Amino acid sequence: MKWAEVFEKHKKISPIHTEDTILKSLSFSNDRRRTRRHKADGENLYFHLTPSHPKRDIEALKSAMASGLRVPVYKKISPNKWEDIGLHIVKKYFERTDDLGRPSLVFLVSPG
Repeated sequence: MKWAEVFEKHKKISPIHTEDTILKSLSFSNDRRRTRRHKADGENLYFHLTPSHPKRDIEALKSAMASGLRVPVYKKISPNKWEDIGLHIVKKYFERTDDLGRPSLVFLVSPG
């Protein structure tokens, strides 16, 4: 699917789409141009966020993790080519440093 189709559903350029503090969908890209690169390990997706990322998004991810909420995930395959990879759940959250030594908030998202 093209970005325009993803945007109709996801409604954000940000990787995290929330409405009223409820997680609605995620978009995954490990584009080299991003300041924080997300990572994939098999079916597991790791979303790396800055500690200054909007609190509503961080709280929505934590709430989704606590409730087991399943949300659609859209994954970038190549420029302007995306794939709906189905419903996923936020499994874990932890703090670490990224590849450049900066603090990161990391959310593990897996099919579910």
